[in-house]
Amino acid sequence: MDHTKDIRDLTIVLAGTGRLAWHWPDMLALAGLRVAYVLGRSTDGVQELAAKAGSFGIMDPAHLPQAEDLFVILAVSDAAIQEVAGSLKGERRMMIHCSGSAVSEGITDGVCYPLQTFSRERQPAYNNIPFFLTAYRPDTEAILKQLVLMINGKFRFIDDDTRSRLHLAAVVVNNFTNHLVQLASEYLHGAGMSYQDLLPLLEETVYKLEEMDPGSAQTGPAVRRDLEVISKHLQMLQNHPALQDVYELMSRNLQEKYRHH
Repeated sequence: MDHTKDIRDLTIVLAGTGRLAWHWPDMLALAGLRVAYVLGRSTDGVQELAAKAGSFGIMDPAHLPQAEDLFVILAVSDAAIQEVAGSLKGERRMMIHCSGSAVSEGITDGVCYPLQTFSRERQPAYNNIPFFLTAYRPDTEAILKQLVLMINGKFRFIDDDTRSRLHLAAVVVNNFTNHLVQLASEYLHGAGMSYQDLLPLLEETVYKLEEMDPGSAQTGPAVRRDLEVISKHLQMLQNHPALQDVYELMSRNLQEKYRHH
């Protein structure tokens, strides 16, 4: 592929039909770009996403044009990256994936990892998403930078190891937090209450982190070493063993962390 290429001169192919793939046409639209082809394994998924994107839906990579320069976005599972990338290799194709943890040098040409949680039911503010980029060749670096700037997003180039560490931290902050809310919700349900009663508290927790570091923002009975309250809470969780285990583990960790405070 010509190293002077502009992303606006490339035909964009989106491989995948999952939650992240669902958002790529909208993100690209902010840059004045469109997905030309949606590629996937599920006929229904391909047809639905292609209809949304105004694209051609295809099931077989052989149906992609051979005489055009393609920019291929792999929005597929980590386990599928190598197989899908192998089926799409070509001289006139630049290929990136979007995984936070997959290392693919020699398999793809780069990585565009949007650090955000995606659901089909909700559209995040795309221009507030940090994109962490990895380029395995110079022309990929230029194209990735141009793409994110056109979306009006924030970006930083990082290596594979740093991106993997970032992904691990993101799992803790996002997935584990959401699971804690689910456990708390199940507990509150028995009292006729909802997790929505906790949302103002969650919002303030996040707002505080914009002004304070996590260590300074930490409060609660474990930090105060209020053993009476901790013991009472653990007894109240006798019929909720999963939440009881988490509560005990986190309380013990917090007491150790703040033992000199």
